[in-house]
Amino acid sequence: LLLFAFKDIKQAYDNIKTTPVEIDKKSYWLFNLFHMQFGIFQSILDIILPLFLFLNNLTFQSVTIVMALIEVCKIGANILAKIFVKKNLRIVSVLISLSVMIASCFIVMFVRNTLVLYICSCCLGISFPLLFVPMFSLFTKKVVKDNNQFEGMAERDVYIFAGRDILYVPYFVVPDLVVQFVIGIICSVGLGITSAKLISKQQD
Repeated sequence: LLLFAFKDIKQAYDNIKTTPVEIDKKSYWLFNLFHMQFGIFQSILDIILPLFLFLNNLTFQSVTIVMALIEVCKIGANILAKIFVKKNLRIVSVLISLSVMIASCFIVMFVRNTLVLYICSCCLGISFPLLFVPMFSLFTKKVVKDNNQFEGMAERDVYIFAGRDILYVPYFVVPDLVVQFVIGIICSVGLGITSAKLISKQQD
């Protein structure tokens, strides 16, 4: 499939490359900061949470069931997030996401009841699309407007991976996954501030 699409992709890249467009790099610093924090948010859900559940006496089968439930929750949350975006309520979607993220991380840190861990895990799953969909749509609008699709997307991935590294490094100092959830709570506050600024800039 990629072989068939290669010619069109190359042509699109050449068109963008040869089009003289001046890009204000400073206008992307907020997006870069957002994506670094988003990398932390994503890793907590995809890596830290399953590992944490397994280490807290949940069987491999139980963790697999939880992760499957999370994916189902994500589908519903994706649909809800799209509705928020269409109604120009990005900030509402983001605030719901981060409130759920903070509350779930806080509960997971102190409660070891299996049912509660299941519920919090599903809540974390819901919070992910509610943040990702509105902010990614905002970012794609920005890079398309600036004719900066290739470099913008590549730079986005760099900052997301950098955020993941920031999350993992403290574990070598304090080998306790609870620390990662504390970082997640701090990161959620940062995501709320950067998201609000990015959304308000788009509305200006």
